Amino acid sequence: VEVDGELVRIRVAEAPVDGRATEAARRALAAALGVPPASVALTTGRRSRTKHFRVGGLGCSQVRLRLGG
Repeated sequence: VEVDGELVRIRVAEAPVDGRATEAARRALAAALGVPPASVALTTGRRSRTKHFRVGGLGCSQVRLRLGG
């Protein structure tokens, strides 16, 4: 997980099959933020390389702070 300006880049080893890569990205983001995976929800990009997640209980500034961005 790395912060690149306004973006958070997450690289995963899972193949993009049956949502496995999306699930791996969701779990990696949750781990990096120190929140339960259930707090991270995909909002857009289910079939795209670019995905948007919503993190329950954290605002944008808190996410940036926790990721060091």
